[in-house]
Amino acid sequence: MEKINAKSQTAILSIAICWMFYLFGCLSRVEPGVLVHDLIHDFSLNATQVGFIVSVMYWSYNGMQIPWGIILDKIGYKFVITACCFICSLGVLIFGIASSDVQLMIGRFLVGLASSAAFLSCGKVASELYGKNKYPLFMGIATCMGCLGSMLGSTASSYLAKWYGWRSATVGIAVFGIILGILAFFGLRTNKTNSTVEKPNVDILSGLKMLATNYNVWLIGFYGAMSYLPVSSIADLWGTSFMEKRFDVPTQQAAILPSLIYIGFGVGSVVSAIFAEKWNSYKKPVIIFTVGLILTMWLAIYNNSIGFLSCLILFFMASFFAGADTLTFSMCYGLVPKEFAGISSGFNNMILMMGGLFFDPQLGKLLDTYRAGRVTAEGLPFYDLTMYRQAFVWVIVAICLSLLAVLFIKDSKPNSAA
Repeated sequence: MEKINAKSQTAILSIAICWMFYLFGCLSRVEPGVLVHDLIHDFSLNATQVGFIVSVMYWSYNGMQIPWGIILDKIGYKFVITACCFICSLGVLIFGIASSDVQLMIGRFLVGLASSAAFLSCGKVASELYGKNKYPLFMGIATCMGCLGSMLGSTASSYLAKWYGWRSATVGIAVFGIILGILAFFGLRTNKTNSTVEKPNVDILSGLKMLATNYNVWLIGFYGAMSYLPVSSIADLWGTSFMEKRFDVPTQQAAILPSLIYIGFGVGSVVSAIFAEKWNSYKKPVIIFTVGLILTMWLAIYNNSIGFLSCLILFFMASFFAGADTLTFSMCYGLVPKEFAGISSGFNNMILMMGGLFFDPQLGKLLDTYRAGRVTAEGLPFYDLTMYRQAFVWVIVAICLSLLAVLFIKDSKPNSAA
């Protein structure tokens, strides 16, 4: 009985550490979104440069999706989680003490490299310690923890930056990650999955080939990348600045927007899954939710008759509809044999995150194009509401194109999935 309780306690501690790791990863990824003005001021940057620096995170994040999945199978989650906590903390620390834009990029690169293992680690621990029955519940909790981390990375970070300065706030986040890494080292048991280690490499290669040559996978990935833009480009980077310009509010008040977007996205992901199950179709809720996303995004950005609260509500609704994005993982899984489920998840997430990799710097470049060299009295780049609206129209165009792509996707049925 004591052994069973000990195992149960170890399992609970393990999955809790994974959830905290995902929270820390999301917090680290999102924090620069409330530091746009500080970065522009302290490093004499413009929007194009800020967008590029922040997007560096996506290079390593995307590139490591599949490798981390393989490493988790080969070496085990204790090593991966512990190492990634320290690597991510190092990236945050370098970003916080940076004296040049190159150091900022190095920090962001390390954050992306390490945080890319977080969600995969949650799935690994959940599947190993709890099995298939508990897997959906624990992954749902992991998603909520990620949303909580993203909220802390926006709202809480903005207040910490105001009270203690953005550098001190960032270093504080790094210290939290170091403590988490120490907890992971001593709290996680050593594991190594024998069942997956014995699989030959040809399985991985054939799975990747199957995914890469299936046009439905790319259409699903394109939809996922574009429908995720309200999170990756607006919540994570440009949304707070947009609200400041539109309603002339301080950063701390404007930073409410990213928090609401993360909450809406988390709720929408659950509700869209319920509808998919009820209708026995992934395609139907995706189409309906994407139409809702386009309409609410347009109203939130361009409707001049709404106030601050109404704008927040519309963005919340938009992020709710964007939550159908999470169905892409199940849609991809339905296109491949069961043994390639992990690879399909990493492959789809890699495509999905390319939206931020492309749009973050491009939106910054558009803002600089529209400002046409205008500067403030202090000599800093000048951006107004019109410029943000001109840039954001391309986000809506991209989402419209994703809706068109969905129409050509082969539908898969949740109730008949293998």
